[in-house]
Amino acid sequence: VSEQWNGDEVDFAHQLQGIDWMRKLFENGSHGMLADEMGLGKTLQVIGLFAFLREAGVWGPVLIIAPLSTLGNWMDELKK
Repeated sequence: VSEQWNGDEVDFAHQLQGIDWMRKLFENGSHGMLADEMGLGKTLQVIGLFAFLREAGVWGPVLIIAPLSTLGNWMDELKK
């Protein structure tokens, strides 16, 4: 997997592709779901989508369905 250093984190190509895929779904008025193995960067991809939506002037609402056990990690990552 190719990597791109952005200063603090390493972004993997598949994570950037996932963000782009979700952006295209949004722009086409569609929806999607991320589902893969643990640890492949879904949190980062969703945060990337949130950043795109905010830049596009969309503040919500959004519906995210995830295990409750991931909430603490998501809150920590969003604070960064």
